[in-house]
Amino acid sequence: MRNLQLVYLAIFSTLCWHIRAQEVAEKLDFYTIKDGISQVGIHTISQDDKGFIWIGTHGSGIYRYDGMDYVSYRPKAHNHKTLTSSFVYCTYLDHENRLWVGTNVGLALYDRQKDEFTHIPLRSTRGENLGNVGIISLQGDAKGNLYMGTSEQGIFLMHLDSFKIEKLPFNNPNPDKFLAVNDIRILEHGVLYAASSKGILEIDPKTKQVDYALFRNGDDAMTITAPMQSLFVDSENAIWGGSIFDGVYKIQPPTERQMPSVQNYRFTSNNIFSIIESPYGSILCGTENDGLYSLDKNGAVEHHYLFDKNDENSILSNSVWSLYRDKDERIWMGYYNRGVVVHDKFYNKFRKIQSLYNKDNSLQISSVTSIVGDNEDRLWIAMDGGGIDILDRATDTFTHINTGSTSYYKGLTSDYIQSLFIDSRQNIWVGSWDKGLFFLKKGGKSFIPYKFPVVHERKGSSAVMTFAEDTKGTVWIGTFNQGLYSYRLPDDGNYRFDASSFTSHDLAGSYINKIVVDPLDRVWVATTNGLIKVVRHQDDTFENLLMNGFLATDETPGYNHYDIVSMYADTKDHLWLGTRGLGLLEFDISKNRTTWHNLSSGLHMLNVNGIIEDAQGNLWLDGDTGVIKFDTESKEHINYTKRDGLVSSHYNNNAVYKDREDRLYFGGNQGIDYFDPNKIYVLNTPPKVYLKNLKVFNKNIDPADNGSTLDKVLSQTDSIVLTNKQSVFTIDYSGINFTRPEENRYAYYLEGYERDWNYVDKDRSATYTNLDAGDYVFKVKAANNDGVWSQAPVSLHIKVLPPWWKSNWAILGYALLVLLFLYLIRNFEKKRIIDRQQVEIERQKRLREEELHKERIQFFTNVAHEFSSPLTLILNPIRDILNEEVDKASYRLKVKYLTIYKNTERLIRLINELLDFSKLESNKQKVRAKRLNLVPFVKAIADHFNEEAYSNHIDLKLDFDEEVLGLWADEGMLEKIIFNLLSNAFKVTPQGGTIGVEVRQNGAYVEFRVSDTGPGLEEGELKKLFERFYQVDSLKNSYYNGAGIGLELVHSFVRLHKGRVDVESTRGKGTVFTVLLPSGNKHFSDSELVDEGGKLASVKPALTKIGPVQEAEFPESNRRLDKTLLIVEDDAELRNYLKAEFKKDYKILVAKNGNEGLGLALEVLPDVIITDVVMPEKDGYELCEAVRTDIRTSHIPIMMLTAKTQEDHRISGIGKGADVYLAKPFDMKLVRLHLNQLIHSREVIYKKYFKSMGEMPDNASITSLDKAFVERAIDYIHKNIANTNLGVESLAGHLHLSRSQLYRKIKALTNQTANEFIRNQRLQMARKLIESGNTDLADICTKVGFSSTTYFSQRFKEYFGMLPTEVKEKKT
Repeated sequence: MRNLQLVYLAIFSTLCWHIRAQEVAEKLDFYTIKDGISQVGIHTISQDDKGFIWIGTHGSGIYRYDGMDYVSYRPKAHNHKTLTSSFVYCTYLDHENRLWVGTNVGLALYDRQKDEFTHIPLRSTRGENLGNVGIISLQGDAKGNLYMGTSEQGIFLMHLDSFKIEKLPFNNPNPDKFLAVNDIRILEHGVLYAASSKGILEIDPKTKQVDYALFRNGDDAMTITAPMQSLFVDSENAIWGGSIFDGVYKIQPPTERQMPSVQNYRFTSNNIFSIIESPYGSILCGTENDGLYSLDKNGAVEHHYLFDKNDENSILSNSVWSLYRDKDERIWMGYYNRGVVVHDKFYNKFRKIQSLYNKDNSLQISSVTSIVGDNEDRLWIAMDGGGIDILDRATDTFTHINTGSTSYYKGLTSDYIQSLFIDSRQNIWVGSWDKGLFFLKKGGKSFIPYKFPVVHERKGSSAVMTFAEDTKGTVWIGTFNQGLYSYRLPDDGNYRFDASSFTSHDLAGSYINKIVVDPLDRVWVATTNGLIKVVRHQDDTFENLLMNGFLATDETPGYNHYDIVSMYADTKDHLWLGTRGLGLLEFDISKNRTTWHNLSSGLHMLNVNGIIEDAQGNLWLDGDTGVIKFDTESKEHINYTKRDGLVSSHYNNNAVYKDREDRLYFGGNQGIDYFDPNKIYVLNTPPKVYLKNLKVFNKNIDPADNGSTLDKVLSQTDSIVLTNKQSVFTIDYSGINFTRPEENRYAYYLEGYERDWNYVDKDRSATYTNLDAGDYVFKVKAANNDGVWSQAPVSLHIKVLPPWWKSNWAILGYALLVLLFLYLIRNFEKKRIIDRQQVEIERQKRLREEELHKERIQFFTNVAHEFSSPLTLILNPIRDILNEEVDKASYRLKVKYLTIYKNTERLIRLINELLDFSKLESNKQKVRAKRLNLVPFVKAIADHFNEEAYSNHIDLKLDFDEEVLGLWADEGMLEKIIFNLLSNAFKVTPQGGTIGVEVRQNGAYVEFRVSDTGPGLEEGELKKLFERFYQVDSLKNSYYNGAGIGLELVHSFVRLHKGRVDVESTRGKGTVFTVLLPSGNKHFSDSELVDEGGKLASVKPALTKIGPVQEAEFPESNRRLDKTLLIVEDDAELRNYLKAEFKKDYKILVAKNGNEGLGLALEVLPDVIITDVVMPEKDGYELCEAVRTDIRTSHIPIMMLTAKTQEDHRISGIGKGADVYLAKPFDMKLVRLHLNQLIHSREVIYKKYFKSMGEMPDNASITSLDKAFVERAIDYIHKNIANTNLGVESLAGHLHLSRSQLYRKIKALTNQTANEFIRNQRLQMARKLIESGNTDLADICTKVGFSSTTYFSQRFKEYFGMLPTEVKEKKT
């Protein structure tokens, strides 16, 4: 019973899934493209690498389309390019981006240079001409083969290197001469399938034979013999086959969750011409006379598109011959006789609800004045002259309520509705222009009318414009000019509408446009005279306050009245007001502060008729210029107009609405535009610009003309040469774009003639006249309808030749005459003196420039080194995070995020030092001093170094005389002074050292001391310590490197504070920096002080305190790791990162410097070593040299990762013995590949050359030490081979290694144990003795050190796979 319930549940879940899938399936809308194609059948549509769309037709050749223009290719005719046939069945773009075309008379190849097609004769490998063969399908493979499906003769194979053709035989037990191959597809793994008149066939590229394809269907196998028309391989690698009369076959390959299967979906009996997958995951099937089908991946029909003469949005024909999905996910559809249409999600960004002529199931009229939605998913739509329409979203049907309708609802006596409102009890409130108020109780059928008393007899005296409801159940009603009213919803549900039911709140004569109740239950009224706030007092009386005084700013100093037509209150206590003529007004309620957004801020919508907020907090505005998306944070905005698909350009006041699914609705004079703000697609692909045509004096230049300037078409030309008589020319260009291409915009300029771009809107040609002789570069770029511009412009180099008297030869002749004249009149001795002086001046100048250049190079080299490690630690963790699986441990992500943050902070500090240096250089650094409490300030900065102190075992001591110590100082400068001194102390203090920080009051000064236990400085170095770019000699070439400006900045900042900095140092004991800053603020000018009312500022420096990060410990993997990786890196974060990256693949050892790394290498003998170059104690070069020169470690491959990227550094690393030298920042994938390759190549070498008796060629990729080591071992074994006691101990003693070191060395070199290595040498010597004719096994055993012939024979067979006697017999 329980199993049966589970089955029912599974079936029910599947059905529910199908229902949901059908509900959300995207319904496609298609748009016609530009006229210019003959109304004939469209066999094929494709796109080449340049972006052109190629359209092959049945009788009109092939067209090339760029979105604006067509180029026709057909048999020679006037104004058409050449093609051998008018019937084009298929196209194919090969791996060299060559376009092949199959026609009814054979094969053609597109020549881009000449812009025409070349007929390819079909010749067999024996040179036979196969004549005219109808080619109806094409498919290539990665090996340079082109498979051609013919209309009658099966499949041909063309070798693209030779153009030779061979016919592939069909292994059919019942052969006949007719075999039509309608489609060919290739799968990812190279298997080819063909849709043919005999079913689905498989092409074997190796045997070059064709046979029925055999597919697995569960545990069975089957073939498909129904005649097939089309094939398609979807994104899940499933094969879809369209048959001629038997529907669609889906061949599902096996997956982890699904058995292989073959399904037949017989949703139609008509021929299925084409199959593609839509961008939304559906399978589209174009049929003959049965329209277009949209299927889900399980074969269920989602939509069936048919031609309907009464539906202007239906497809144009039921015969769909071709389908194609382009690079921007447009869907192209070719009909039998109605041309081509395209579905483009970028074409219309908005949907629409309109009044359609002679169609009752649409809006009554176009002008929509108000929109609301009820709880039954129905839209109530008010119209100016059409009454009310109710749109049921579930059934997409309209119910009309007006004076002329006989609908379910009664009592609405006005068709001129201005406003709709649904209160908290789902009652409908209707405001009309001429008949006052109407009320429809929830569930009621009849409207209750009510007219407010006429106080002022004016136009629109009965108009009700707006409604709102507060949290107390009071409905606020704004009339056009009869004042403001409120109505309290009765608790008993007994609604009465008479004069006593409404409360008047004055404002008669004020034209009320909008009422808003904000989140704090405050009532706001927008009128043509300004903003009014309705204040409720404790005794439930009300007062109207005019807020216009708070709306005035410097931009509107003379305004006393503001015509406010729309209003919206957001959740941030801001009120947004749309005005007539003044733009958008932002009113901060809590601060009574106003900000205007209009032309001065870039907002070009002066009449803001409606305001609504989307789910992301953006405002959407409508007016008389379209719709605007307004970002309330950045104040940026995006304009949308009719060219983006809006149905209206003018929108009515406050006709905006947001439904429960966050869709926005805007009512205008042409209907309703609605959309999901999250699904507004922007085409980010800019047009691909190409040069179309060259005209000289308005005459086209054709490459085929005699003496033409062009030798190939302009689009394939990089440069042209014009004579001085051709200096008036025009260049035509165009941008390839298929989404509203008429909205493409262009810009061009002629480099060498113009200085800036010419933005020419939609103009597609550029003309230049009377250019001077010279070299120019014409550049052109384009933007699509969404304003996305080309990144790289298209260029054409133009050379204009001068007339003969301005030619180079003429100029050279003039120059020679001048030089000859100068030579005759110049004094030779004076010339020699001047030359000597100039040479000396240039020499001195060059020396000064070289010195300056060296200093600059040293500076930027140091800065680049400081940047390199942070860049590495930013680049790879980000890449890892992007590739991370969802279920990865959060700790791992946390570590990587922390690494990114800390190194980004480090980069910022370095950059800030450079900026400070620049400011000091230009005397732009100004002090902004305020009173600080120095104790918490220093503690916060010192806390930033806790992790470094912890990881390096440094004792960081803080000493303060008192907890509150005031100091007037610039917060930023003081932070950098302290941070630089502490950073410098940590750089020079070794592990286990001590850094002290003392802060105390010293008379009229505040004293700050930083001491370290580093190596100390010489007396002569102290005087230069604060000079720019000076670095202590002992530190210049060490790991602790820098730009040389840190202490100079400290010195400069202290001087700006009228203080001084002293330094004391003892060689071998350490250094003490003392900063003395004056107390008080009298030493600062008034402009240097920041007055904070005398309060002691609680300053928190801009440094983030991050807890100490220890060496990361990672859980051991359950699987055994065979290889050991030694990571030698002084940077703890990079070391931890590398350890984490490789822990799953290797046993990881880590070392902090070269000395520690060398010790681990000698102790463990790892399989591979990764090392940095710049490290303390022993750098990477020294480590590499030490490993390579030690016989115990010389075989270990080494990879260097370093920031030293210059060529001489790379040469040094390789010269020291590194196998791989990678620069930071590096790609982790590349590091992995190099590691794998190092280990693999080393294993291949040893397996290949050490299995024999030790014969090694000179070109083997092993070190000379390793070769000598193996030769010494083999030589010793051979000399003592008859000694049965020869073993590991004696061999190790001979080689001066311990037993364990010998074992690891032999194992690493030969992949054999030491015992196996000795025994195998004995066995190889024994075989040589047998092959030389020695047949006495006992004698042989004695000579090679075996004490037992039986044991010898067993080992011999294990090693060589044969008995010793078999070797003898074989030799005989």
